[in-house]
Amino acid sequence: MKEKTELFTQGVASHVPEILKEIQRLRAREEKRDMQWAKVEKEMEGLKTEVEKTKNEQRKLEVKVETLSTALDNKSKEAETEKVGREKLEKEIGKLEAKVSEQGKAIETEKSERKLENERWEKKWKKVEEALKKSTGDIQTKVEKEENEERREDLRVEKEEERLDDNSQNKGLIVGVVTLPKKDQISLTDNKMGQERKRFFLETLIGAASLDVPSFAKRSKEEEKKLCWYCMKGVHKMDDCPGLRTDREKGLVSLDENNRLVDRKGNLIKRTKEGFRVQLYEQLGLTLEN
Repeated sequence: MKEKTELFTQGVASHVPEILKEIQRLRAREEKRDMQWAKVEKEMEGLKTEVEKTKNEQRKLEVKVETLSTALDNKSKEAETEKVGREKLEKEIGKLEAKVSEQGKAIETEKSERKLENERWEKKWKKVEEALKKSTGDIQTKVEKEENEERREDLRVEKEEERLDDNSQNKGLIVGVVTLPKKDQISLTDNKMGQERKRFFLETLIGAASLDVPSFAKRSKEEEKKLCWYCMKGVHKMDDCPGLRTDREKGLVSLDENNRLVDRKGNLIKRTKEGFRVQLYEQLGLTLEN
């Protein structure tokens, strides 16, 4: 047994170097594999890092894609809203065009109607002109007739004044003839007022011839210069005239911005031979009580 053991030991011993070489080879191989595995692990770590970076970039890209998608949705909504607004605007433009067309037709119709109306008015105006031409002769005839009546009335008044003058001289009285200044004479178209005014002068002359108290019909020109221009009855200033004070209290007369006498209607009162007061009452159509 011992021999067998020795033989086995010798046989094994003879193989030890080979076994050691194999173990070294295996160990070197294992180390090489470990080194390769470590390298693979490092590469795996790098790949994991790359994958993580890729995931992060993917997340960022997803966020960007989501943002772009939201922006695209908003843009599409804006485009839709703009489209709807454009359609509404087109409809409004169509309505306005229709209205403009209707208004154009109405304007054309109105132009035609105005043209016809102008033609009718021109015809009427021609008729009026013809009527005026025909009536002009009648008016001239009427004016001439009024002028003739005025002349006859003037002659009658002159004769009456001469008769009164003769009567007053026979009675020993000095009677001044009162005549109306040319600038205050009544126009021929207001013949009635002129007749009443002359009748007033005649009544005044007749009254003056029968009274001993001086009146404006019996005064000389120098005496008239001293009289009040408003009432022509007293020797006082016009501002102190009782008649002016009474008429102003009644609201019949006032002064305008130029300090001129005007009646209650704002009409200027002209100075006449018989004074402002008589002219005022004649303008207002009132009766002056002496």
